Amino acid sequence: MEPIALDFIELTADFMMHLTKKQLDEYIEDLKKRQFNIYNIVEIGLNTSKDTSKRDYAFRMALIIIRVMESYKIKIPMISLISIKEIITLNSKKPKFEDNMISEEQKLQNALNEIGQPHYIEYLKNMVNTDKDYQTIFTKDESHNIFFIMTTIALVYSITLKRYS
Repeated sequence: MEPIALDFIELTADFMMHLTKKQLDEYIEDLKKRQFNIYNIVEIGLNTSKDTSKRDYAFRMALIIIRVMESYKIKIPMISLISIKEIITLNSKKPKFEDNMISEEQKLQNALNEIGQPHYIEYLKNMVNTDKDYQTIFTKDESHNIFFIMTTIALVYSITLKRYS
């Protein structure tokens, strides 16, 4: 599948980041109904935080990648918890002959390449590194966790879309 254009990602991000609280809550509720287990990835990933600004910002970020992945217009059923665990497990167990010879940074890049959305990954990296609101809301450790959550959602959608296309 062709990667989604950066312009579309940026327009989607702008839209999601400017939703009112009521609109955001409606989108989150819709996600909870349509893809309960994807909703849970964000909710459980933020379980240690009761800060609504962190939760809302993380859901805005999740809605960006979900909208990007759903723009392919491939009808997929609700993604099961079993499928999510299978995708994550298979991805982490892939044999990598050169694992001992490459840096951790290259290992991360290889994993990100599997998502097949280089423009989104660059957008996400840029946001995490330069967005002042993001940096004000999240600590460095929380930021790593959010990055992991967003890339996990992207990977799950990417593999699921390949299965149904």
